[in-house]
Amino acid sequence: MKYGEVVEEPYMISIELTTNCPLNCPFCYSRRRYHDRNTRWDQRLLKIFLEEVSSILGEGRFVTGFGGGEPLTVPKLLAYGLKYSLDYGARYTSFTTNAILFNHNSLSPIEEAIGILKMPDGFVTISIDSYKLLVSPRARYSIVGIDKLWRNIKPLLSYAGRRHGLKIPDKPPIQFEAIEKLWSKGYSLALNIMVTDDLLPLLLPPVTGFELDAYTFIEYVNGRFIQVQFLLPKPMKGLLSIKPGILKRIINWWANRSRIKVAVDQAMHYFIGLGMTGRDGKFCLAGSKLLSIDPYMSIAPCSYAPHIIRWKPGNLKNIMNELVKRAPDKTMGCPYI
Repeated sequence: MKYGEVVEEPYMISIELTTNCPLNCPFCYSRRRYHDRNTRWDQRLLKIFLEEVSSILGEGRFVTGFGGGEPLTVPKLLAYGLKYSLDYGARYTSFTTNAILFNHNSLSPIEEAIGILKMPDGFVTISIDSYKLLVSPRARYSIVGIDKLWRNIKPLLSYAGRRHGLKIPDKPPIQFEAIEKLWSKGYSLALNIMVTDDLLPLLLPPVTGFELDAYTFIEYVNGRFIQVQFLLPKPMKGLLSIKPGILKRIINWWANRSRIKVAVDQAMHYFIGLGMTGRDGKFCLAGSKLLSIDPYMSIAPCSYAPHIIRWKPGNLKNIMNELVKRAPDKTMGCPYI
């Protein structure tokens, strides 16, 4: 790349590999769309779909992100998807996991993808929220730094425990063990945080009289991840009641004190007052530079929208043209919050 050259923003292809997930999170937008828990992509169709994406967009002009459901319920299919993505010219690839199924059996099929899942080729995103932290299996091994971190976090999650009717466990959840294992193996990691009222205490700056010790959550995130992204629950009712201006200050505090990239999803961007520029702006890419396809082969402009356009081999270009027409108008904001 030459100095001063403008790099075109790649087209984001979000692929939900399976409807299967071991959790039942109250704010999961995918769960509200799925009508079963055992539908998954066919490997042959996945390869055809990615080949079609490549033929339309060209090498280096798209990226893929695999989710679900929980992609580690279909680890071999996930491994194929990651490999096919780069074989067909994706700029990089990734998958998002709740890490509930983190163990040797779920990871072994993607062990060969360690080189893939390291930037600039790819990364793994760990998704957390208060519900996941409380219902996850416990870590099987004692990790000194993680045990210390969990002792700091536990009192901050007391409201979450009351909301979900759960006792806060003494041992840390398996997500932290997964993070340590993946990080030690050389994977590049990103973190998605679903922001709800009961997780806010974990994100707030320390206040006088209630100082955590030096090993705080933000320092842990700085040491393990390449990016942290804050997500808005959809819908927010009953989950997030904080005023947008206060939430914006919290996110700015993170941005000012993080050594890594701090990002927000489209709905959060709009909610905290940063605006949503729409089809002829740069931020909301739904329909114009982003599509989502689920395990039923149905496509939508983004993961939150109804998936109603059916993909069949050979009709993807027509669908993408149709999605541009449905892209959010710059005056409407996000209809999914």
